[in-house]
Amino acid sequence: MRRASLLALVCAAALVLSGCGAGHASSDSEKSWAADISATSAQASSDLERKVFSDGRITDAEYSELQAAILRCLDGLGLKASFDAEGTLTYATSRSTPIDRDAVQACNAGNGIRTITLRDAMRRNPSHLDEGKIMVDCLQRVHLVESSYTAEMYDSGVDMARISASPLFDECDADPLHFEKK
Repeated sequence: MRRASLLALVCAAALVLSGCGAGHASSDSEKSWAADISATSAQASSDLERKVFSDGRITDAEYSELQAAILRCLDGLGLKASFDAEGTLTYATSRSTPIDRDAVQACNAGNGIRTITLRDAMRRNPSHLDEGKIMVDCLQRVHLVESSYTAEMYDSGVDMARISASPLFDECDADPLHFEKK
C-alpha cells in the first residue's frame, strides 16, 4: 500500500493529529494559527473548502467531509483509499497499471488536502511552537539525539537519515509535545 503523508503534500513540518477541543480547533489555536488559516483560506480551490473557511473554523464535521471528498475522488480513480487514526492517507490499486500520481495529487488538492493538513497541524501543535524546537526536545527526551543537537541542526537535516530511520522518530513526529519513551 502506498503511504502519502499529508505533511509531504503541503507543509514542511510533519503534521499529524494529536487531540484538540471537541467540535473544532480551540480559539487559542485559531489565534496562533491565524496567518496560516488566512493563507490556506485564500488558496481554497473548491466550494467545500470555501464553505469550511466561511466561519474561520475547521470543525470535526467539516474535516470529515473534506476527507470523504478526497476518498470519493480517489475511488473514482480506481484506488482503495483511507485515512488512518493519525490522519495519514493510504491508497492502493489492484490494477496492474501504475498509479497516476498527477491524478492523485489533483484529487487531494481539489478536495481540501491543504485544509486537512492545516487542521492536523493545529491539533498537533496548538500554540504554533517552533517545529524544529519541539521535535528536538522530543528527540532528546527519547535519547535519539544528544543534548548538543539543536533545532538549527534539525532544520538543516543534520544526521536526519539516521534519526528518521528510528521508530522513535515517527512517535516524536506524531506527537512531539507529549511523546515519552516507555
